[in-house]
Amino acid sequence: VRKQGKAPVHQLLSVLGPEALNTDPIGSRKRSRGLDLVLFSGIGIVSLLYPITRSTGKGGQSAELFFGLATCLLLFGSGLLATLLWSMSRRRLVARPTFGKLVLQNASRRSKRTLTATLLLASGVFILLVAAANKKETRLDPLVRASGTGGYNLICKTTRPLIAPSNWTNSNQILNLTGKEWEGVETIPFRKKEGDEASCLNLNKPIQPQLLGVRPELLASGRAFQFTSATKPEVSPWSELEVQDQGYSSPRYAIADATSLEWVMKIGVGDIYRFDLDNGKSEAVTIVGALKGSILQGNVIVSEKTFVKLFPNESGYRMFLVRVPSNKLDAVTQFLNSSFEDAGMQVEPASERLQRLESVENTFIATFESLGGLGLLIGTIGLAVVIFRTGMERRSEMALLRATGFKPGQILQLISFEHLFVTGCGLALGILSALPSLIPSIQAGEFHFTASLALTLGLIVVFALCLTSITSWIVSREKGFDTLRSENI
Repeated sequence: VRKQGKAPVHQLLSVLGPEALNTDPIGSRKRSRGLDLVLFSGIGIVSLLYPITRSTGKGGQSAELFFGLATCLLLFGSGLLATLLWSMSRRRLVARPTFGKLVLQNASRRSKRTLTATLLLASGVFILLVAAANKKETRLDPLVRASGTGGYNLICKTTRPLIAPSNWTNSNQILNLTGKEWEGVETIPFRKKEGDEASCLNLNKPIQPQLLGVRPELLASGRAFQFTSATKPEVSPWSELEVQDQGYSSPRYAIADATSLEWVMKIGVGDIYRFDLDNGKSEAVTIVGALKGSILQGNVIVSEKTFVKLFPNESGYRMFLVRVPSNKLDAVTQFLNSSFEDAGMQVEPASERLQRLESVENTFIATFESLGGLGLLIGTIGLAVVIFRTGMERRSEMALLRATGFKPGQILQLISFEHLFVTGCGLALGILSALPSLIPSIQAGEFHFTASLALTLGLIVVFALCLTSITSWIVSREKGFDTLRSENI
């Protein structure tokens, strides 16, 4: 409204609208802005590709870098589309244009409207796909070592610590799983210092997270869990805890889940975190590794020797990860519940805990999916408004086409292809620019093209095509002969 108020009277009275008679050198500013956007986003793409290629060589790909690359691609595509629309709108039409050239020329006639509708569609698709790429959905077998369960399908906790036999060599001895009938069962015991839950299940800020002590060689030998980052990418962080046990060093090393580090504890790999000891003093630990979406979320893990030195009064083991063959799962669960009932044994499937942790993140991601769907809906409605308004402004043109022998079906085909071109550009720009953000999830096997995502995209595409076709049909039926008679031609 502010822009229209500044336009001269003769432009406002024009049937073609104020943009058609605007002789100010605004086109050059549009072109320069589009080229600037292409230039700066291109620089951003190059600057992000370098650290991505460097991190890929070490196996530590950052999802944030790929999201930044996808955003720069969206800006790059937007600037490129703006420049192309400006170029096509300034190009003179030949005497006998082809159908394709006529479609492109008409689509770029109102470049601002076309660009706005296209970017709304592209932004909605972009948000929808990026949100889907970050959605957690556990589909891996819990016995897979690289999954969030670390290859352990049971997680056991006791209210009373279980004392291990002296000089034990097999961790199964603590839970009396040493008989022949328990062959194939593997147990990882943890010492535990009670603290605050530092996972996404706790909405309050933890004062001191729960601390776990484990023999790192047990987890290192099985290559349990995956890490998003580590101080030494070429060495397993479990091995880092094991090496430190051979001599005293301060600050001591620790491992935690990446989600807990980033969103709850507000620290990263290489940072120092301080724990309060029972004697009133504090001890610093250095985070040497970040676990990737694991059932150990909410805990800080140190080696058992470090744990005993920090908390000598905490005896026994109160948490266990158990790896059980599928055919013995029910028998082991029943045995543990009955044998350690007095110790307050609680046996939980590891996959259920992982799903409970992931459900919290998925709740937030669902919000962004809804925003993406809303953006697509608004973009589609905006496209229909652009089609209708442009058609009303082109009534004299439609009448001239009818007067020169064009049939209503041919006019409908021309208008439909004009706006299908805009719809296709918006959908293609959103999908292509979002592809880099899907790479980490696809490589990790976590991206799944779910039925809800396919249904949302399908409904939006069908809705856009139907709305475009209906609006184009209404515009093509407009005769506009009265408008044509009023023109001085």
